[in-house]
Amino acid sequence: MSNRLGVLLLLTALLVWAPGTLAHAAEQRPDDPAARGWKSEYAAAPNFPESQLYLDVKRRPHAKDRVRLKVWGTNRSGPISPGSSLTYSYDLELFVAARSVVKACPVAFDEMRSIFIANGDQTAHLYSGLPLGEGGAFTKVLPYKSGSTRKVLYCAYVRWIIDDVVVSGLKHNLRKPTKRR
Repeated sequence: MSNRLGVLLLLTALLVWAPGTLAHAAEQRPDDPAARGWKSEYAAAPNFPESQLYLDVKRRPHAKDRVRLKVWGTNRSGPISPGSSLTYSYDLELFVAARSVVKACPVAFDEMRSIFIANGDQTAHLYSGLPLGEGGAFTKVLPYKSGSTRKVLYCAYVRWIIDDVVVSGLKHNLRKPTKRR
């Protein structure tokens, strides 16, 4: 399945889930995405249309080696309601899965968690509940040790309490493992 088809399925699922809302796609990114090499696609939930989430793999890592995944975006900041002293506080959930098991990132975090539970050896929950702060822009570089699977799919979810705010997916091919002497 091509990357564009996976994005189309993700956006269609979001629109079915929340009719009448506009999902963000690659063409709506700041700057020039082609020049920046951004390949991840994201979709914001209807209640958080301004949220953005991007993924990128730093350098060109090998399978069975250390991978550094860059995660960045923006979230709504400020009080939850006018006059309230409560503010938003966001968390990040990050998964990696073999593309043979997961073809596209599910829109709902709970669905991805179910896939992880059912296919534990072919998926990994890399980061759970990683705090992103109280809104605004964020950037994180998240390292992990990859397995032997070369064709992977990264699925990231920004959450506020139990609500899914935005989901992003990135298909990536890791290079062949290096031979150690």
